[in-house]
Amino acid sequence: MAVRIAADIDGILINLTLAFRDFLRFQRGRQIHFNDFTSLRWDELLGITRTELGKMLFQEFYPSPYFQEAPILPGALAGISFLAGKYGPLPIITTRHDMIAHDTRNITESLFGKWISGIYFAQNPYITETNGARKTKMELCRDLSITHLLEDDPEPFEGSIPPGLQLLSIQQPWNATFLENNFEDWPTLVAHFDPAKTYMPRQHRYAHTP
Repeated sequence: MAVRIAADIDGILINLTLAFRDFLRFQRGRQIHFNDFTSLRWDELLGITRTELGKMLFQEFYPSPYFQEAPILPGALAGISFLAGKYGPLPIITTRHDMIAHDTRNITESLFGKWISGIYFAQNPYITETNGARKTKMELCRDLSITHLLEDDPEPFEGSIPPGLQLLSIQQPWNATFLENNFEDWPTLVAHFDPAKTYMPRQHRYAHTP
């Protein structure tokens, strides 16, 4: 079977959690570290209700430069360029809310447009009431004949991954217990597809900070 790769956005291409940490620090005065984000349930992490989190996200965080200019993961530009050149443009499969879908599409296309084939919005496994008629990520992978999904949060999909599909991750505080195909960074992820080591990552102005 031909290799066909799809990618998530958050935690794979864009460091949304780092952007949210900076928002909390500089707009809310909350001293929180990136490594504190051991879960993507930000409401539980912050000790607030889901309603309070939604109000903070939609009224403050998403309209702000912290979201609009969220940092790219180091190596992501060179990595997705290499994979697209070897296997063809990548579909993007993500779970962004309908209210930020337009901004998500614009931001993603402006940064990665030459290397992607489309953006598909899937169900959010944590907030099912907002999903409407969306398909799951696994259903979209099946429809698009995906063989490898770059996904930062494999846990919700354990037990439902169809035959012929591999999930690959980049190590983040919230996926530390996911041990299989969880790579240290973009260069080590790309090396999985590049035994000849022809991939040469370029430095990027955005850096990971604790």
